[in-house]
Amino acid sequence: MNHHKCLIIAIVMMLSSMTIGTCFSLTDQAGVSNLLAKKEMKYIIRGSGPQEEWNKTYGGNKWDECSAVEVTIDGGYIFAGTKNANGYDDGGDCWLVNTDSAGNILWEKTYGGQSSDTGSDLCKTSDGGYALVGYTRSFGAGGLDVYLIKMDAMGNEQWNKTFGGQQDDHGLAIQQCSDDGFIIAGATQSYGSSKAWLLKTDAVGTLQWEKRFSTRGYFMTLLRTAEDEYVAAGRDYIDDTSEIIIVKTDRFGTVIWEKLLGNPTCKDSALGIAGKSDGNYIITGQVEHPETSCDIVLMKIDSDGDELWTRTFNETVFFDTGLSVKETNDGGFLIAGEVGTNLNAPVLFNAILIKTDSNGMKEWSMIYGETGSESFCEALQTQDEGFIAAGFTTSYGAGSQDAWLVKIGAVENQRPNTPSRPSGNSSGNTNDEYTYTTSTIDPDGDQVYYKWDWGDGTTTEWYGPYSSGEECHTSHTWTLRGNYEIKVKSKDTNGGESDWSDPLPITMPYSFNRPLPQLLVLLLERFPNAFPLLRQLVEY
Repeated sequence: MNHHKCLIIAIVMMLSSMTIGTCFSLTDQAGVSNLLAKKEMKYIIRGSGPQEEWNKTYGGNKWDECSAVEVTIDGGYIFAGTKNANGYDDGGDCWLVNTDSAGNILWEKTYGGQSSDTGSDLCKTSDGGYALVGYTRSFGAGGLDVYLIKMDAMGNEQWNKTFGGQQDDHGLAIQQCSDDGFIIAGATQSYGSSKAWLLKTDAVGTLQWEKRFSTRGYFMTLLRTAEDEYVAAGRDYIDDTSEIIIVKTDRFGTVIWEKLLGNPTCKDSALGIAGKSDGNYIITGQVEHPETSCDIVLMKIDSDGDELWTRTFNETVFFDTGLSVKETNDGGFLIAGEVGTNLNAPVLFNAILIKTDSNGMKEWSMIYGETGSESFCEALQTQDEGFIAAGFTTSYGAGSQDAWLVKIGAVENQRPNTPSRPSGNSSGNTNDEYTYTTSTIDPDGDQVYYKWDWGDGTTTEWYGPYSSGEECHTSHTWTLRGNYEIKVKSKDTNGGESDWSDPLPITMPYSFNRPLPQLLVLLLERFPNAFPLLRQLVEY
């Protein structure tokens, strides 16, 4: 469930002479990266979520991407994707990388032939190994074919299979079944117009059954239920609009129900799905919005496919897309995706994480990015109660695009909220002392410290600790006339720092260094533009 899949489906639909909604970020990755110089990794983080612990990029001087990630039994990470391509569907091999808990590579493997081979999704298998699904031009019946690879615990290939016909066919999501076989979701063009596609294999990759749905659509995401049923979701085109398509089958492929959800007059799609501990399902993707292009959607449906509630998140005025959703240990949800930053050529976007409570209400969000494009295809909760986010970046790393892992700390270390804008005098006299006030809330209730920037080149030490919500009062004297901006930031007892507050502009236009009658002082303060000659005589 990744940004790369958006590009896949764009190609699928264009080859079918279908109209693609502008919601998907159909970026020319190579074109973007050629315009951008690589930088030291000091990207922008906007939001109030937990603290980053580390981040790493992976790949060479070409086009590399992470499309799915899993946590390994030893607390490390394994991700699948594509390595050493020249761009979308232009060379490259399927890629599997195993790292330790700090993101250092333990081993990596590539798979494929002489042409283009792309890894889309990954699952752990019951024997301690892995299965990767994607699509290939190197093997199969023609065009692009679904590509299924089975590996052992060290990434050594055990077998591979292809599925499809003469046209383009894509494998986009995979799960292992209770019989050790595999269920694959994707899209096929080899049987008429592009159709959403489910395939079931046995434990050695032999096809057992396949089902096609809709006349113009695709599946992007998939889960296997505790009852060994399969739920696939994606997008179904209806004329110039689209709806979310969700299908549930039994283990033999018999359809239990099929639903179309969303606004039938808009372009809506599902890109990520997860099962909930209460037996219901949660979906993320994007929904069209008349004023903001597309918004991230979070939808809860019951086991019969009926909508229970829907939340949308408008993060930018451009396209915003949820690519993956997972239930967290507290019953909430973690959404990974991307948000647009520019719709002119080249199209650019930033990576985003959103954490919600069990009712889909946002608890925090974090946007990561800089001058290029960044995307999180998937994010998971880790063994230490933190999070791992995986995707790609064009702003950092060794090549035009690199795979990217970002490790984020446990939610207990949430940063304090940004302090309120300082309150106090907005003008005054030099050499007089003025007092200013601010406060903030720490989401965890921790005590906080405050650091003040007076705008004249001086800052304070960390003052505190103060209780969460308690006002902080402090004073300062300016010695030179001028215009200044006061701002303040906070830090909790765990070291999490907030952003700087909005500034308070102030002016210090007067300096009465000679004794003056009190009445004259009051007049000059009250009517600063009056008595210009007298003011010139008494200043300095």
